[in-house]
Amino acid sequence: MVRSIALALVIAACLYAFSWLGEAPGGPFVRACAGVLLGVIAASAAYGESTWTTIVLGALSPLSLAAFGDASLALAASVMCFCWLVPRFALARTRQSLAILVAASFVAAAVAGWVYDRYVGGPIAAQLASCVFAGSCLALVTILVPVDTGVGCALRTAAAHIDGPVRDALERAAAAHLEAARLPSLVAKRAPWRKLVRMADARAALERARGADAIEARSELDERIETLTAQLASHEAPEPPTSAVRAGVACDAPAQHVSAIVDTARSKEPATEVSSTSPSTTTSPPDPG
Repeated sequence: MVRSIALALVIAACLYAFSWLGEAPGGPFVRACAGVLLGVIAASAAYGESTWTTIVLGALSPLSLAAFGDASLALAASVMCFCWLVPRFALARTRQSLAILVAASFVAAAVAGWVYDRYVGGPIAAQLASCVFAGSCLALVTILVPVDTGVGCALRTAAAHIDGPVRDALERAAAAHLEAARLPSLVAKRAPWRKLVRMADARAALERARGADAIEARSELDERIETLTAQLASHEAPEPPTSAVRAGVACDAPAQHVSAIVDTARSKEPATEVSSTSPSTTTSPPDPG
């Protein structure tokens, strides 16, 4: 609830800034840069973090004002608000939830754009109220249609490429992160969650590798993933690993060691038996497009 209120206020502030951006000093270049920055802030706030998709869509969203502003400011504002919500579509877990999310986002953006156009030229109090109402409409979508978190979606993506008990551990971790996202303590544990994502990414890359080194590395990563998952799921601060990682696989830099292990396995086994899943295609932040 606190995050939804904060999101509504952030979007309201961005919309209000857009209402006087055309008259801001500094020339077209400065106003364009300010519009891009406001769009990126709004899209990143709606998604929950900054990703390349939120940056791209946020930067492009103000173009709707130039494209449709002369014909209909309501349409232009609606398209801009809808662009801010589009990155969240990647976090939908089912097709049904995706369809509901798209429909709810479309309705909320349309209402927000209509209200913004209705009172943008009125008194300051009316402008502020309309911007807050429009921001509340967009924030309401995050309450009515809950979606997965970016970390949770990355963990589930990695789990889909892994066989064995560690797959269930990653699924539990994804569910735990969704629950922990509602707690203020999540901010202090952001680094451990990111470490778990990197470990899951490395484990997915080793899934199809063959050889003694790969088997040993998988076993080591499975143990570390299960330990860290248990610590995070119980909302306890994880202890840093004290033992050295066998086969040269370290938690802080798993991708480099995994590449070396896979290359070694490839040189020893037939080419048809060795293949690795690229970490960048398995658990990178879930961005649409």
